[in-house]
Amino acid sequence: MQVQKKIALEIVQYVKQAFNGVLKNLDWMDEVTQRTALDKVKSVKEYIGYCNELLDNKKLKQLYNKLEIKPENYLQSHLNLNRFELDIHSRRLHETVNKSDWASYVNSFAPDANYNPQTNSIVFSAGILQELIFNIDRPYYMNFGIFGSMIGRELSHTIDETGNNFDKNGIVSDWWASKTKQLFSRKSKCIINQYENYTLTELGKKVNGERTKDENIADNAGVKEAYLAYKSWVKSNKKELKLPGIDYTPTQLFWISYAMQWCTAYKTGTQKAIVNNDTHPLYEFKVLGSLSNSEHFSDDFNCPTSARMNPVKKCSIW
Repeated sequence: MQVQKKIALEIVQYVKQAFNGVLKNLDWMDEVTQRTALDKVKSVKEYIGYCNELLDNKKLKQLYNKLEIKPENYLQSHLNLNRFELDIHSRRLHETVNKSDWASYVNSFAPDANYNPQTNSIVFSAGILQELIFNIDRPYYMNFGIFGSMIGRELSHTIDETGNNFDKNGIVSDWWASKTKQLFSRKSKCIINQYENYTLTELGKKVNGERTKDENIADNAGVKEAYLAYKSWVKSNKKELKLPGIDYTPTQLFWISYAMQWCTAYKTGTQKAIVNNDTHPLYEFKVLGSLSNSEHFSDDFNCPTSARMNPVKKCSIW
């Protein structure tokens, strides 16, 4: 897992740099807001894989020294565990808040990924750094396509309509200039209208573009940042080989890997619940929306102009 964490952190830094490059080239964000956004992204704290203390046997022994677990007595062991956790929380009442403490974020084994605006931090726990999402034995273009796009998506939340209500220290702050807000809202309408034209044929229902707007914007940003990050990685390292027996280029496999992570079979009831209530669209539309907006995607696959996946009008915010 140490190797996984090292490579994951490497990918995080490349995606961060790509996002910085995107922000610096925005023509609709004013200079002051742009500088603040760049500073906030730079200040994002990354919690990747697990805390290093998990590998320190001495610290672990000190932590659990007073916890007594008796295999033959389940009830007493459970009570001891509850008392142990209560003691830890009680001691913290008299201590200075440690904002970098992993216990404040997520259990390492949980398959979780998120951005917390109140701490300006992204979390990718060890539970998610495996199998489909991340694998050190496969080419970087696959890890960037899946894991890298997830990082980009969470980073974009730092400055979306929720993130722009908090500064780099997680303090409530309205730091966007009013003109920039207006331009962001105007550009967001393109995304809203695009996704509202997607229909789930099984139910005859359209995507709610307004409700899913933030996640749709994040999906579009995430895959773009990951792609730019991978291209940067190739320049700093080396061009990768194709997968044996598969007639696709590395960049084409980047896009295919991105799409594959969302391959899901739904029951009708689940589809209905997502369409009616969820702030995320169905995965099918995540892929259709973000890839059809990407000029990099259409270039890599030589899509003809006006093809379904290469419309003339594309939506772009970040």
